[in-house]
Amino acid sequence: MTLTTEFKPVTHPTILSYAAQLGMPSSAIRRDGSFTLLVDGVYRVNIYSMPDGRIALGSRLLSLQSLSSTKKKDQLLEHLLSLSAGILRDHACTLCINEVGSILMLQQILVASTDVPRLKTATAEFVNCLEYWLKVCRKQGME
Repeated sequence: MTLTTEFKPVTHPTILSYAAQLGMPSSAIRRDGSFTLLVDGVYRVNIYSMPDGRIALGSRLLSLQSLSSTKKKDQLLEHLLSLSAGILRDHACTLCINEVGSILMLQQILVASTDVPRLKTATAEFVNCLEYWLKVCRKQGME
């Protein structure tokens, strides 16, 4: 006997309220309960509900598949993680790698009780961090 549990995404009410406040149509919310916010025409921030009720902010930094060797990838990740450790105390966002190990991302997790003002503030702070990390990645000759 096989037991399967199907995850049915539910959009966090704060995400719905924030999207409405931004004037986004309901069609902007994807089936998985997320939407993408384009800030200043440059910075893409994915805002999504997590299965446990928390809210996540995420953005793609660079493709790890574009690196020519495992050694080069390891050296780059070691350097970026070293920088990340240096600013971790001052910023809520962190570096992470997607599920299949092909993309380096910036991510921030917010508590389930996050309200719209806090989400708005967190998004602005996230974009500031994203701007920094994209510059760092470009300086390394990536993306």
